[in-house]
Amino acid sequence: MSDVFISWGGAGDKATVGEMASRLANAGLSVFEYTRSMDPGDAIDIRVMQEIDSAKAAIVCLSDTSIPREWVGNEIAWLPHTRRNSGLRAIVPVRTGAL
Repeated sequence: MSDVFISWGGAGDKATVGEMASRLANAGLSVFEYTRSMDPGDAIDIRVMQEIDSAKAAIVCLSDTSIPREWVGNEIAWLPHTRRNSGLRAIVPVRTGAL
């Protein structure tokens, strides 16, 4: 499980999220970002919720392409529950594009 969970959506955010994930990893943090972290055959919904539940911090990337995405909405909805019931210490919103 990862130190940081990154929630994002939309092709326009991919480069920014990739750079963010690389910098966090270079700083010694383990990062869950689904395009890099999913294994073939993983049940996406179960794996994502497990990663959110076990993360120490979550970064929510906000842009005009991420906000309408159903998965991003589901992840945002799950974060407060996780914060109350697990070790999630921080939820950090980051603007990654136009809103």
